[in-house]
Amino acid sequence: MNDQVVQKAGAFVLTNKRMAFMMGPTVDQSELAIVRLGGHREGTETAWECAQREVLEESQMRITPLTPPITFYCPNTRFDIDIELAPINKFQNASIEPRPLIVGHQNSIQSITPIFLASSDDEPVPSMETKALMLLTRKEVIRLCSEKITLNDF
Repeated sequence: MNDQVVQKAGAFVLTNKRMAFMMGPTVDQSELAIVRLGGHREGTETAWECAQREVLEESQMRITPLTPPITFYCPNTRFDIDIELAPINKFQNASIEPRPLIVGHQNSIQSITPIFLASSDDEPVPSMETKALMLLTRKEVIRLCSEKITLNDF
């Protein structure tokens, strides 16, 4: 992974047996989105440094990387289509530290977005730019990913 093409990076963060997510309205205000923590890379940051800074800015959590057993490739990250994940071998033996859980594309094939797996012992606190944080169990994440559901029903 070449950091010159990394424009965004993020992390799925485990804290106290739950996973932290940001929650807020979509850009057009038509739906509620629940997304991983992360954002745009600044200056000469590595992908991991970007993920660390963004998580800290959005949730006040300092993170430690976890090594995933496999890295997935996500060719599409638009909200209006199903996201497809496929295992990729490209990063399995590469000297990327830490190894990302998912590598995807946002707008251009030249621009990749690595998403890391991480843990934190810090209590999450939403920042000014974060509308809300949700701490979800594994079962809740699976439920939200497998069915259309209103926040009220959830």
